[in-house]
Amino acid sequence: MLRKAHISLLKDHWKTIDQSNCEDLNNITDEIHRLAQFPAMLGKRYFEHKDDDSQTNMHWIDGRGFVGKKSEANPHIQMSFLPSAFQLSLWVSDRGQAFIFDVLNKSKADLTSEIKAALRTIGSYEAELFNLNLHYDIPEHHTDRGGRYFEHYNDSQLQEVLNFERIRSNAHLAILEVVKQFTDCTEVATWPHHFDVGSYLVLERDEQGQMTKTISIGMAIHDGVHEEHYFYVNPWRREGEFKAETFPELANGKWCTSGNWTGAILPISSLQGDADSQVATLATYFNKALSQALETIEAEAPAWTTA
Repeated sequence: MLRKAHISLLKDHWKTIDQSNCEDLNNITDEIHRLAQFPAMLGKRYFEHKDDDSQTNMHWIDGRGFVGKKSEANPHIQMSFLPSAFQLSLWVSDRGQAFIFDVLNKSKADLTSEIKAALRTIGSYEAELFNLNLHYDIPEHHTDRGGRYFEHYNDSQLQEVLNFERIRSNAHLAILEVVKQFTDCTEVATWPHHFDVGSYLVLERDEQGQMTKTISIGMAIHDGVHEEHYFYVNPWRREGEFKAETFPELANGKWCTSGNWTGAILPISSLQGDADSQVATLATYFNKALSQALETIEAEAPAWTTA
């Protein structure tokens, strides 16, 4: 839910989203998705394994972009990717050292080679372990066949990249404000597989601490559910599935079922007008969709949901 105080905070920091061509934004997103695999795979190759694979996830930080996890071992290393700078950065925090990799017109092999060279310089990490062999499937891309990142770069692409960053920054901020209302939730993070930013709101656990009722919230990129970026509210319980027709209609957004996934979605194109209008649309969506999800999942709604 989004109380008035949280809506005001969103308005103060919201970056107005341009309603650009959906296909152009999707193409730019595909390039960025691929490049975000570099910090994700640094986590996969060198960091402590987590059962949920969270060693590969990233946080969005304005001015730094997608920031991967920091290694447990010394020296501590961390990688980030800032799309609008077209740069990957490998940080060695103990030494105040950074290696910068320009990505424009580079191939996957080029960047992998440069990163391995940096790891050799750092020492302590076996450079040859680093690669971009993914342990999950993502859509095929021209860079898988030796193509270069942003190989046909122009100024209009930069505008799409900047719009992508505004969308991602807003989404991260909005989800952070929602999770503040819940006492048990996962960290807000970007997952490199589906490239969504989100969190699980945990409503119930069993005696072993396993989740039995949750609502996942976030923002996804174009996929089999919808052709453009969209916010989502996805209720889940261990016993029993949901279908879209279970839920009342939403004024903003809609409930839909795709395979075994059911959720309320709000396409990014629904956010029209100035910043205040965009925030108001998003707040109405989250408040209504979460209220309906809580009621249907048979979870006790927090006291503020009726405010």
